[in-house]
Amino acid sequence: MFNSKCLVVDLKNKCKEYKISYQGTKADLIKRLNDYVKKNKVQDRPQTTVQEILQPDPIEPEQESQDEFSDVMINRPLTEIESDGESIDVINENGKRVQVKFEYHRIQDLESIDDAYKFLENDTDNRWVRVRRRPTNEGIKYVYRCSYDPNCKTRVYILLHDDDESVSLWLCNVDHDHSLIKTKSFGINQVTKEQIGILFRSRVKTATNILYALREKESKFKPKKFDNDSDVLNDMYVPGIVIPTRQQINNYIHNTFKPRLENVEGTKKTKFSYGDLQQWVDNNLLVPDNEHEPFVLDHLIEFNSLIPSASKIRLTISTKNLLKIASRTNHICSDATYKLTWHNFPIFLTGTTDHQKKFC
Repeated sequence: MFNSKCLVVDLKNKCKEYKISYQGTKADLIKRLNDYVKKNKVQDRPQTTVQEILQPDPIEPEQESQDEFSDVMINRPLTEIESDGESIDVINENGKRVQVKFEYHRIQDLESIDDAYKFLENDTDNRWVRVRRRPTNEGIKYVYRCSYDPNCKTRVYILLHDDDESVSLWLCNVDHDHSLIKTKSFGINQVTKEQIGILFRSRVKTATNILYALREKESKFKPKKFDNDSDVLNDMYVPGIVIPTRQQINNYIHNTFKPRLENVEGTKKTKFSYGDLQQWVDNNLLVPDNEHEPFVLDHLIEFNSLIPSASKIRLTISTKNLLKIASRTNHICSDATYKLTWHNFPIFLTGTTDHQKKFC
């Protein structure tokens, strides 16, 4: 009978021999084997372990000397072999979705894995990110994918050879696809900005009216009333116009045309200088009587004439009421998610949150 002295490995091998389940704990295996022996009346030596059962018959001295140099089979643990035939879904020439298998080919041999890391880092056209590490019979593989574009399915892996410290780079047969990054644009292009400026100076002030005017200049032909009408050239057509959103137009108007300050003489300026900022701060240093009127708590203005980009500006503006609320709280929250600007200067909102998690 089987008991707790038996090894788990031997118990599992015995279960496989009897063609019964070898899943579960050691106690489950012992119970399952004993039940099988009782049920099928398997002749087994009592009070013997599985090691003794599996132990081969003793070899005679003559036979041992003859088999001294014979080949011995070693039970080597199975190593997971990576499937280089991973498949991805692509759109073929007929517009149908098909599966294409990855097939890798060697592209580079390097002396160490550090050289492989540098090789991937110096690849300016692509951006490689490691996705997994997998041991194989050929060696350890570090698989990377190209993250330069979300649509890109190209992969490469670094193979660490078992026989020496050298490594090799293997690239798959799927070409890079960076079409999304190339077509993606940010902000308003220069042609559209010039047309917005012309419209704004022509007293087309609102973002909605500017958007309608840009749509009239976008198409090369005038819109048709009926499908069978002939094409009529649009005299207002401007090549290169890309229609922005209403919010983009509104932000561009306020950041470019609206910031105007009045001087002492009554004239208006289109630019806000450091001197104007210092003058504004001096005029708002006094604490007002109104609890909701803002004033300057602290400020720092350091203008670097040699390197203007190295200039430093810091303003702290608040009200009496907000300071009272802040004095009764334990935490102060800073928020810059609104991306506010004041005369082209960035603004960081600082406040508190109430018991309902409302920012104020």
